[in-house]
Amino acid sequence: MTLLRYNQKFNVLAFPCNQFGEQEPHEDEVILNFAKTNYAVEFPMFSKIDVIGENAHPAFKNLINQSSVHPDWNFYKYLVDHNGRVLKAWSTKTTVEEIFDSCKAALDSIPEASVPTDQGESSDVPLSQADVVSKDEL
Repeated sequence: MTLLRYNQKFNVLAFPCNQFGEQEPHEDEVILNFAKTNYAVEFPMFSKIDVIGENAHPAFKNLINQSSVHPDWNFYKYLVDHNGRVLKAWSTKTTVEEIFDSCKAALDSIPEASVPTDQGESSDVPLSQADVVSKDEL
């Protein structure tokens, strides 16, 4: 199931963590292979990190600082805009379908700009015309 197609305008970043119920004890390669095989994951998956506490990764310290939302279980979701600002945060129980409208609104709010391509060139692409899958297709 794809919420939005991943490109220069939207992406999902996954950070495995073993802090909640020790549910992710495996090495990075095993985690990635499992996600790709069982869930057809196409988005970037990072190495396993801590998301809370003294050893929390700086990315999560920033997410928590901006949103005041501390993850207390796996699969918390944070929506970050193109300037690095946290727009919203959702708990484990929030489904992908429930965050669709917020993601679409964030994409629609981005002004037109030059978007870097995979080849390092720029392409004048209106960011408001995201390659989006409709809610009905979910």
